[in-house]
Amino acid sequence: MVSYHEYQVQKTHLSVAYQNQFDDISVLAYWLPSNIPANLTDSCLSLNELSTITKITDPKIRLQKYWSFFLTRTILGEVLEKPPESLLINRKTKPQLPNESLHFNVSHSDNLWIITWSFNRPVGIDVQKIDLDINYQNIVKKIFPDSERKKIKNELDFFVLWTQKEAYLKLHSFGFSNITKPLDTNNTTYKKMDISENFIGHLAIQTN
Repeated sequence: MVSYHEYQVQKTHLSVAYQNQFDDISVLAYWLPSNIPANLTDSCLSLNELSTITKITDPKIRLQKYWSFFLTRTILGEVLEKPPESLLINRKTKPQLPNESLHFNVSHSDNLWIITWSFNRPVGIDVQKIDLDINYQNIVKKIFPDSERKKIKNELDFFVLWTQKEAYLKLHSFGFSNITKPLDTNNTTYKKMDISENFIGHLAIQTN
């Protein structure tokens, strides 16, 4: 029997970009299409989600948000074996399922969207498209502590560290202002995700 999520993926021709399993933690990524299919039902989205989407004026951001809401619901619904529209998702800070034991986190960059989940422990994830034109030296000088500046020799080094830091912040629901603090490597493990040559992603896992 085809699940609701699998059916929607087939119907909308979504393409899997990456999937992996790190012990009890699952990761799944999709390449997002350039539009919202006219035949794709909104029935599984909450009224708040639909309201949020309609208020976004930037077409690209609206598209990303739509697919993020939709895929989050259909995937978690499949994992929990529950109708996606029945899930109560708290999005005030780090997205959570207050009525479930499932931990999850999502990220997106350009046309790539990714989700991770685990029944046993919190997770944080971040993905970024590599921009070779970015003035990473200026960002490093303003944001990164001295101990980390020495590690960054080029754009690739920058995006590796940046995605690790973002994943760590999301793991612990820390505010963005904490990105100026040194990366925790004592109590956190970072798993690199080789998605494509144009994207870098990291999964942050608390070890203690």
